[in-house]
Amino acid sequence: MAAISAYVLRLCCGAMICAMLQTVCGSNGAGARMRKTISALFLAFLALSPFKDFDIRDYAIAEFTFDEQGTLLAGEGAAQAQEVFSELISERYASYILSRAAELSLSPEVSVELDEASGAPLAVTIRCEATPYEKSRLSEEIHQNLGIERSRILWNP
Repeated sequence: MAAISAYVLRLCCGAMICAMLQTVCGSNGAGARMRKTISALFLAFLALSPFKDFDIRDYAIAEFTFDEQGTLLAGEGAAQAQEVFSELISERYASYILSRAAELSLSPEVSVELDEASGAPLAVTIRCEATPYEKSRLSEEIHQNLGIERSRILWNP
């Protein structure tokens, strides 16, 4: 804002100088055309002087920077979305296992490990006290319906 104020002040002062020159020297007579031309050139110079340091390459670099930042932010957003999606899938698998365990009167803590690439369940860790029959029945249910190998179903008391 200060730069705009300084620019307007510079233009006003230049216009006042030109007006005083025209008043003192007169707007008619010898050299009147030359004074008007010099005044017009002086005001044009004042009006265009802020653009002397203008470089279009600065704006091209800024655009490239915005492109890079946009790509970076889009990548971060995709990673966060994948993380949320993985958590949701993991919770759904755990919920399914908990519902099957409840049918056997078990109340375990369940954690599901997912494959990063496909989102398919890789392993399950179940923490609770259970009889060998309950373990085998729940393990079979998990293997049949979720496709997790029996060797990847871990029981921890």
